[in-house]
Amino acid sequence: MWIGLSIVSFVLFLLTPVRVAITVQREGEDDRLCIEVWTWFRWMGFRREITRVDWEGWRARYTRRTATIAGDRTLDAQKLWLTQEDIRRRWRQTRRFLRQFRDVRRALRAFTRHLTCERFSWESRIGTGDAALTGMLTGLAWMAKGAVLATATRYVRLKAVPHVRVIPAFDETTLSSSLTCMLRIRIGQAILAMAKLVWTLYKGREDRWRSIPSRV
Repeated sequence: MWIGLSIVSFVLFLLTPVRVAITVQREGEDDRLCIEVWTWFRWMGFRREITRVDWEGWRARYTRRTATIAGDRTLDAQKLWLTQEDIRRRWRQTRRFLRQFRDVRRALRAFTRHLTCERFSWESRIGTGDAALTGMLTGLAWMAKGAVLATATRYVRLKAVPHVRVIPAFDETTLSSSLTCMLRIRIGQAILAMAKLVWTLYKGREDRWRSIPSRV
């Protein structure tokens, strides 16, 4: 009996969906990034939020806050600096990842094909004070959003119709944008996809190490 209950509980755990909501907003000089991860009808999860990005030359100061998904308890809150050295280090990490991109591309595709986009909304408002320039930038924004959406649909399944808007403001100078994306994946699918990704990275490193000629 207990073995049967354990098997059923394990199967239900693997089939449990996990949702990830990503919100990126820019309104004037205010920037906000919020990532929410939850499951079990929002009983379990967390929220990480980055706000108040202040640039001082090549340095940026921002506030990072981690809380429970209900927002009733703060797990961590820090004021951090993003320096030029941090940018260089992350660029080097990105270059190393891109060099391995051919090795992990199939694994990433295996992971993203299990992702389902339940909601996608991207609204922007652009104004320069000049009608001709505003119209040109509005057209470029539509092209950029179309390219991003076309690329995303190659990797992620869309469940809802995307909501995309670019609002030209011909009589004012403004720039604001708000992007909201909600993704869903089952725990079992995420575990298998991550295991395949880790194995691909490990195997790629071993193959490159064996391909190095010995000097002995």
